[in-house]
Amino acid sequence: MKIPASTDRKRYQALEENFVSSFLDELIPGILHNFANPLNGIMGRSRLLQRRLEDTVKKIHLKHQDLSSEMAEDLNKLLKDIDSIALESDRFFDMFRHAAIKFDALRDHDISSIDLSQLLDIEMKFADFYLDFKHEISKVLVLEAALPEVKGILSDYSMALWSVIRYALKSMRNDAVKEFHASTTYDDTHVYLRFRHSGYGMTAKQAGLFADCLQGGSGDVSPDLDEQRHLLNAMLLLKKYGASTQLILEDRETTLSIGIPYRGHGDVSSAS
Repeated sequence: MKIPASTDRKRYQALEENFVSSFLDELIPGILHNFANPLNGIMGRSRLLQRRLEDTVKKIHLKHQDLSSEMAEDLNKLLKDIDSIALESDRFFDMFRHAAIKFDALRDHDISSIDLSQLLDIEMKFADFYLDFKHEISKVLVLEAALPEVKGILSDYSMALWSVIRYALKSMRNDAVKEFHASTTYDDTHVYLRFRHSGYGMTAKQAGLFADCLQGGSGDVSPDLDEQRHLLNAMLLLKKYGASTQLILEDRETTLSIGIPYRGHGDVSSAS
């Protein structure tokens, strides 16, 4: 008996969902672990090779002061090559580290103290794995180095910040000019995250509905606009930490401001 194609598709989807469900908690840690060992070996050996080659070139120059200009040029090229290898291995390690920190954050479901400047910096670097965000958008990031820590669940904040960045990226997809500004600051009671991007992700009417839904605690902005719904859910997720949100549309720009009470000013008992 021939099995309908639709049945095959449902079976595949069921297997795919099972695979995806294991991805973050089971597969990603193994992938990162298996990458880390050879990467550390590459970095260590490239630095060792760099030092040994520099020492060898110095000895050659000392012992053979009559070295031909052609040979000297070849040695300099070798030094530049190994410098480039060491530099690229460092860049590779930085990208690996940003991905590892992001995935670790998504698996952290305990209440802790969080530096949102550090987290936003990591989220912005992780967002560069989206090639359109990396290559098509002009980005400005201004971070307060002495930002007070907030209390909360790291995975909540990580997912919320990713949603904000993703929303801005989607909102600008059809704009000729694509600019994204993100910053952190604070006052006596609150830490503030501010995001500004060119273009509109919503109409004025939709923004009003967004504010109403945020006030009422509903996640149903519009069944046709996934990006808006995801952004709203992210802001609702932060409400349990006392976060207040303001969305402003003006002059072909969208500004999202988030204020979060920091340690000693907010109750996060409900977060657990």
